[in-house]
Amino acid sequence: MDYERLAEAHQRIADAHANLAGLLQGRSIQPDLLTPVTVAPAPARSTKFSAGDDFHISPCWFWRHALVELQGQLRQHFGTKSFRAREIRKFLLTWVDLRPEDTESCGNSPRWHKNFDNAMRVASPEYWPSGVPVVVRGTGPDCWVLT
Repeated sequence: MDYERLAEAHQRIADAHANLAGLLQGRSIQPDLLTPVTVAPAPARSTKFSAGDDFHISPCWFWRHALVELQGQLRQHFGTKSFRAREIRKFLLTWVDLRPEDTESCGNSPRWHKNFDNAMRVASPEYWPSGVPVVVRGTGPDCWVLT
């Protein structure tokens, strides 16, 4: 529970206590204790990863970092089956905030496709934030699996 919802719940409890105290003293402030109160949903926060304002394009290291951070979601989405690069790129669009230059065309595809594909191709542990590659080549062309 976030702090705003917790503060709102505490305020409702304080109001209910005040109403109850008023009822017990014979002076009803507002007899609405039995009406259900709906809690407004917390405002949606952006959960997307971003390379930050220091970069014009999302560099390869950023994509490896994003894969490490999203490892649980990737495992839940893909499981142990193999997938193609376009499938994981489509999945990442919901989790990563692209820089404006990332979407510019570079050949036949957006620029971020090349940087992401290069990030996935690096299997050396020293390049991965966790020390272990999250994605490795599977069997077949353009086939990848989670480690």
